[in-house]
Formats: sequence, structure tokens, C-alpha cells
Amino acid sequence: MRRAILATMAATLAGALAGCGETEDDAPAQPATEAAETTASPVAETSSPAPEATTASASPASVSPAEDLSISCREMDTEETEPSDLGSYESFEAAWEGFDARDDVRCEASYNSSFGSYDLTETEREALETANYDKEESLRVLYGICATPLLGDNSTRSGGLPWSEGQQEEVQGALVLCPDHPDRGEVEERIAEVNEAREPQEPDGSFGSGSYRVGEDMPPGFYVTESESGFDGCYWERLDAAGNIVENNLMRSGFRAEVDIAETDHSFFTDRCGTWEKQ
Repeated sequence: MRRAILATMAATLAGALAGCGETEDDAPAQPATEAAETTASPVAETSSPAPEATTASASPASVSPAEDLSISCREMDTEETEPSDLGSYESFEAAWEGFDARDDVRCEASYNSSFGSYDLTETEREALETANYDKEESLRVLYGICATPLLGDNSTRSGGLPWSEGQQEEVQGALVLCPDHPDRGEVEERIAEVNEAREPQEPDGSFGSGSYRVGEDMPPGFYVTESESGFDGCYWERLDAAGNIVENNLMRSGFRAEVDIAETDHSFFTDRCGTWEKQ
């Protein structure tokens, strides 16, 4: 009996010792694929999202001064203390309407934006060069001339502008911008008449309006001019070397004018007297 009990106790102790001998190292190895699936994190979860592409905003297209002008016109009246405002226009073509009904009009152009924001066209640059302008901002002066009747020579009271060299350059520059100005033909005729009168005359004893150097442009002597319809504002003057008037005359009527030009005279000026003939 005692032997049986001892045998049973020995078997129980052996079984307990066998259970304690199993460790985690003795557990079957996990397949590599399973280990990778359980330990590796997806790339998409760990990577930072790529930055979104940005598109640079395009700068607004530049415009020429002609596309951003304001033109204002006034009708001048010597009887009024203030000239009457004729309104504003977006272009010189719009200002041309009603020219026939206007006596003496002046138009000016201004820019709606700062001048540095404009892109000048080739035509505008040509106009500046023709007008002999140094500053590009002065282009507005030419646009104002384009809007004005007779390109600025519309003062009937004074008989038209004298058309100096500088004024002619301005008008020619304006005509580059507005070649279809309705008064172009008339203005060009006036300029041609002035330039013809200013051309040096051969000292052959006859000459028309203009300023002449005595002894070079014309010989001294006794001169006569006549008008069949009568003079209206015929003016002449003899000048010395200092520019002082030796003798002058203004004829508002009459049919015949006479003057004796001396050898000591420096120059002779005449206007609206027709053709002088040496006697």
C-alpha cells in the first residue's frame, strides 16, 4: 500500500515538472508573411501628403493711354467770364460730333490711371517722336489736340494761329494719332500758306506777307501794293537793326498802299497786304 502511494506521487511530480519546461522559445515560429503583415505600417499612413500645386495669378494686361482717357471740352466765349463746359468724352472721335456748331472750342485729355501702368503702342511712340516731345506723359497733349476742332487752330477772331515750327510739330504728332481728323485738309492748307509766306523771296522787287532782310531778301526802294476789293487789316513796318520800328501803318480800308524802304533799314515786315511791287 505504501508503495502504491509513493508511485502515484512520483508520477504527479513528473507531470508537473514536464509542464513547467515549456517556454515561449519552444512555441512554433510565426510565418514571415504574417509577421510582416502584422508589424509593418502602410506607407500611405506614415508619409506626409504631397503639397497641392499652386498656379501663379496672371498680372492684368496693360492698356494703352488711348484706352483709358477722359477728354473734356469747353466752348470759349469772350463775352462770358467763364467758358461753358461741353461735357466729357471717352475718345477724340466722340468729341468730333457737333464741330460745325462750335465757334471756339478747347479740349483737354487726362489719364484715368497712373501713367506708369500703361503700355505705349508703336503709333503712340511715333506720335511723341514726331511732336518732338521728351516726356511720354505729354502724350495727353496730342490727344487733346486730336479732340479739338481744327486741331487747335479754331480761333476765327485772330485769323488762325501763326503756326510756328513747334506748333506744326505738335499738329503733325497729333495727326499720327488721329489721321482721319475731319479738319485735317483745312489745317494742312493753312500751314502750307504760312510756310510759303515764310520762304525767302528772291530780291526781284516783288513779295507777299512775311519778314524780309533788306538788301538780302529784297532790295531797298519804293514799293506799291493794290487791292481791288479794298484792304482789311493790311499792316507793314520798317525795322532797324535793334528791332525798333522806324515806320509802320495799319490800313483797314483803301485800295493802294505805298512804302519807301531805305538802304539803312534792317528788315521789313508785311501782313495781309497782298503783293508788293517795286516801282
